[in-house]
Amino acid sequence: MHGFAITSNDANLDAIDIALIFVSFIIVVLIFSFFVKLYYRIRHNKRYYIFPRIGIKGIANIAMVISIAVAAILLLTLLTAGFLGVIFRAYPGWRIVVEGILIKIGGLLFGPMIGLFIGGCTDLLSIALTSGMFHYGYFIAAVFYGFFAGLIRSLLNFCKKQQVEFIFIGSILSVVIMLASIIYISTYPGNIFDITFLIHISMPKWFLVLIIAVLYGLCLTFLWIYLLHYNRPRLAYFLGCITYYLRFKLRINYYKRKLINHQDKQNYVNQQLSWFNKINRQQHRAIFNLMTKKQKVLPQTNNWFAYFAPVLFTVLIGETIINIFFLPAFDHELGGGVAFSQWLVTRTLTLPVTVITNIIFIYSIYRIVAQTIHYDYRHDMLEVMGTDLMVE
Repeated sequence: MHGFAITSNDANLDAIDIALIFVSFIIVVLIFSFFVKLYYRIRHNKRYYIFPRIGIKGIANIAMVISIAVAAILLLTLLTAGFLGVIFRAYPGWRIVVEGILIKIGGLLFGPMIGLFIGGCTDLLSIALTSGMFHYGYFIAAVFYGFFAGLIRSLLNFCKKQQVEFIFIGSILSVVIMLASIIYISTYPGNIFDITFLIHISMPKWFLVLIIAVLYGLCLTFLWIYLLHYNRPRLAYFLGCITYYLRFKLRINYYKRKLINHQDKQNYVNQQLSWFNKINRQQHRAIFNLMTKKQKVLPQTNNWFAYFAPVLFTVLIGETIINIFFLPAFDHELGGGVAFSQWLVTRTLTLPVTVITNIIFIYSIYRIVAQTIHYDYRHDMLEVMGTDLMVE
């Protein structure tokens, strides 16, 4: 007994729900950025710009990314004698696939807010110049590509471009998105997807779950094997920092606060001495030496992996969110009666191909462009208080 087939057109989330969730997500990020702004002002006496300061060079680079993305759409339309233009007008989902490549690059270069702007402008200009069809869902998808790629750039900036920290946090985020996708598919009614496009196929639900799990497993395994084999000093330093913080730093800060604020100081002095005498002195010394030799243990290298890891997380997580949670609902709304389940199955089956193709193109272009324009994202986000409000 195989269970009952899924033929319902009802999605777990409809297109309007997804649009509202995306808008809410942007609002939450803006509110969080406002608190980050207050933190830098109070704690570090620095200005934090939610929207980066963009000078003439930055505006030129942003315009270049938008124009190349639009030019790619026009070139493909011309090379196919207008055939792709007809497809783009009939089904904007294909246009988003082409646009998304350079939109992601823009987000990786300029951060979330500029990435959001690049995604919106690219989609609107592509529609205007190709007489394409506007649909709010695909516009949201284009905007999300730039915005999420910018968030990955912000995460990389937060980790100060240290590979181990970045991959550790990125891996946790990837696992969360993978589990959310699996739950989203698993909660859809029934056990079998019964789909019909050119041919009739019965697709078991577990097979779609397996595709997502294997894709994420292979990508994350590759990243961590590389770290374990080629970046052992970096990994040792990162684990040493965690051990030092959990084993020593928290306890030391605890005694410092008690010695300052508590009346019975002698009691806490005795407790601190008793605790310190129990510590393995050799382990403490080894961790301390590791912390003080950070620059020697962690040379800053400009290798291919520094560009590949952000691209992989951007594509893997971004494409999963768009192809699993976003586009099937928008496709169903625009798809002329085609069931939601058919779009969900199609998007999931093509997800590995989409991820691999995007990684190849985006990595190749992003590495060249990033080394050419030398854009300092952190410089445009932070500024010491008292500095004149001006940009170069």
